[in-house]
Amino acid sequence: MGRVSKQRMVVIFVVGLVIAMFGGFYLAWNSSLSGREFSPDLFQQRVFRYWTIPGTRVRLSATRLGIPSSPCTKSILNHLRILNQPVEWQVLQASRGNDSEKYAPAILFDYLSFKNADGHSYWDDWSFRNPNLAAVLWPIVQQAAMLELYFCVPELMRTAESVERQAELKKQLKRICLEAALKRSWESSESSSSSTPAQLKNWAIEFAGDLNDELEIKELISKFE
Repeated sequence: MGRVSKQRMVVIFVVGLVIAMFGGFYLAWNSSLSGREFSPDLFQQRVFRYWTIPGTRVRLSATRLGIPSSPCTKSILNHLRILNQPVEWQVLQASRGNDSEKYAPAILFDYLSFKNADGHSYWDDWSFRNPNLAAVLWPIVQQAAMLELYFCVPELMRTAESVERQAELKKQLKRICLEAALKRSWESSESSSSSTPAQLKNWAIEFAGDLNDELEIKELISKFE
């Protein structure tokens, strides 16, 4: 074998090795699905990662989960309801290769993570300064999150900043959630949701609680038919 042929084989080998390395890197990069999950029960997040066949949803590994953490302090967390049920986790953000996507829970998580100019959590500080209002706000936000009504969270937060009386805040927040649930139920009815009108109305009555006799709330509940 001549010298030229040997050089050619070396070049082919090196080129093949480089292609294999880049191909392996591409497959590894695009077969890894990672992201973060959010628990509306606990206001915590955790990271996750698993491997799939590139371009498919076929898993190659079990899901690896990180240690949960919360962007909140006890000024918020102490107001959450303690629920006797398995903790629910919802996808907050997911990445594959260069593609990354945020999901609905990110609306609430961004509020919880928002910081003042001094670097402190805005809503932690607000809750510390307004414990009576915080006691009304956070259980209702928690219920909205558990029902995946994240699209109404911005209005809930704006209302909390503008209303100073507990009773009025409770009424306005529950009105917002009932309107959001009603909108969601109308959308679901068009896509053959499994929830029946009776179930939705029972939920609305239970959610409204001691506000059932309030005219505005009563009218909203009557629409869950």
